[in-house]
Amino acid sequence: MVRVHALVVAFAATLLAITPRAGAEFALRAHDRVVFLGDSNTAPSDSYVATIERYTLLRFPDARIRIFNAGAGGDTAETALGRLERDVFARRTTVLVVVLGINDVGWGAATDAAHVEAHLAAMRHIVERCHERSVRVVVVSYPVTGSDPSASEGAVFQTMADRVLAMAASLGAATIDAQRTMRDVQRRLWDHNAGAPPERRVTLYRRDGIHLNDLGQLALAYAVLKGLGAPRDVSSVTLDARGPAVVTASGAVVTDLAASGGTLSFTRWDAGSPMTLGAFAPLTVLPWVPFTDELGRYLLAIGGLPPGRYALEVDGRLVATFSEAELAQGINLTALRPDPWAPTTPWDVESTILDVLTSTKARLVATQPLADELLDAPPARHRLQRALARVIARAAAAQSAVAAPTPRRFVVRAAGR
Repeated sequence: MVRVHALVVAFAATLLAITPRAGAEFALRAHDRVVFLGDSNTAPSDSYVATIERYTLLRFPDARIRIFNAGAGGDTAETALGRLERDVFARRTTVLVVVLGINDVGWGAATDAAHVEAHLAAMRHIVERCHERSVRVVVVSYPVTGSDPSASEGAVFQTMADRVLAMAASLGAATIDAQRTMRDVQRRLWDHNAGAPPERRVTLYRRDGIHLNDLGQLALAYAVLKGLGAPRDVSSVTLDARGPAVVTASGAVVTDLAASGGTLSFTRWDAGSPMTLGAFAPLTVLPWVPFTDELGRYLLAIGGLPPGRYALEVDGRLVATFSEAELAQGINLTALRPDPWAPTTPWDVESTILDVLTSTKARLVATQPLADELLDAPPARHRLQRALARVIARAAAAQSAVAAPTPRRFVVRAAGR
């Protein structure tokens, strides 16, 4: 028992040494409390905020970063100013991410100088008030609208965003130009739609050309995560089956590596996990938004295998079969899903469960301001707020439990055995 305990302690120290720390590349730091302030494109419980929260929990589980969605439909920078105390400062926020602008200019119907200047002034006040309270600010340009991307680059909506970003940067805030990142996605869609029948056309929006659909929300999450410096790789392991030996391991520790009877097995301890995007992501998402390749590579390469096809199992679940050449070149395991109708890989199961918990917690958080606004009797309001605080804390604990790193047992054997 003493020897087992010593091995566990030694492993924990090793994993701590290789764990990617939020803050080294990623702009969010350990124990940050992050609030997203925005309008109806931010507010839904399944918006880009939920994607960023899931990514952060899985990728940096040890950092204990808490994320809150404070979006409100119809919000402008001026109305958001009135919510700072309740929705930002009262949450002991350390980072505020602001995504506002479309309502300030009436969806494009009020782009005159007065409205643009009013938006700029209100955004300046948000940044200044947050800095007075030692809150780090990230200003994100508003996502592109459904207008022609070849014409929108020089339109007032982009020039207004450029002015806001420049002003925020001059005050020491971080900035992310999500509008241009999303426009790159939009251009590819525009070209695709030009030659596609109506039923095959793909967009980032609902019919109004303003509100984002699921793909648009994912594109915005991608743009924000890239702007925050989210790393490309979750972890990477390269093995040589002839030793067997570990050639390289980044973001992971490999133990119990063994080869016997043509079967290679090992335990992989990853510091974080990849986030999956559902069964049909390779067809409906990844051709347009390279989320898995740019933000979620979970890599495995195995050289030295005899010619043939090999089955990869993880924790007793079949992941896929590969040739020895494919394994030698290296595989991104994130999006692999042998059963298209159900999550089957361990990381896909984790990501799916976390998706449900994250959306549920977001709905509970959204109930808190409603209770203050709609319940007149203070005793009832206070009872509900206390109960909500308890259940939100439990939901956050459940999220952390799902995202906590666990060892995974990998087995590679000749297909058919």
